[in-house]
Amino acid sequence: PTVTITSPSNGATVSSSVSVTANAIDDNGVTQVVFKVDGTTIGTDTNGGDGWSASWDTTAYGDGAHTVSATATDTASQTSSDSVNVTVQNTVPSGTMYVSAISMSSTAQGPNRTVYTQVTILDGNGAPVSGATVDLSLDVPNVGTVTGSAITGTDGTVTFSYKSKNTGTYTATVTGVSHSSYTYDPGSNVVTSASLQVQ
Repeated sequence: PTVTITSPSNGATVSSSVSVTANAIDDNGVTQVVFKVDGTTIGTDTNGGDGWSASWDTTAYGDGAHTVSATATDTASQTSSDSVNVTVQNTVPSGTMYVSAISMSSTAQGPNRTVYTQVTILDGNGAPVSGATVDLSLDVPNVGTVTGSAITGTDGTVTFSYKSKNTGTYTATVTGVSHSSYTYDPGSNVVTSASLQVQ
């Protein structure tokens, strides 16, 4: 048989629950594909009708380098294997900060509307970061992009407001975060943008 791991890719950084998938073919048919991490089986797929896959809970493994392998067996009990090296990163390093949440809302008073964007910044331990400068861009219907900066409070949040008479879709995007004591880690962001339909 021939087997190739299709996800995750070699060198990828993974976290939480990951779907490990593979392509497996053989002229006489493949009976099963066994998936392993560091030599320990995480799943055996005996039905390739919907593809060959297994679910991997990376939280049961330490952060760092791990080897994911897939071994296919054909109807003649012949086997073939493929493997990739990945990095597990479930713990955000302390001393860093990231965007935890973005929410948008609006209020109307006559023809005027105020669009609010709230951004939450947390540190590597999940605690609120106060004093972080958040840079935001807001796409405004029929206007274009406007930008602004504000500083988070003790709860780690900052709220931007924009007044307009325009209806349509407003999209807010965090373009940067800075702090004198923390390093911004964009790779740990839960979300970086949000949209709101204003009528």
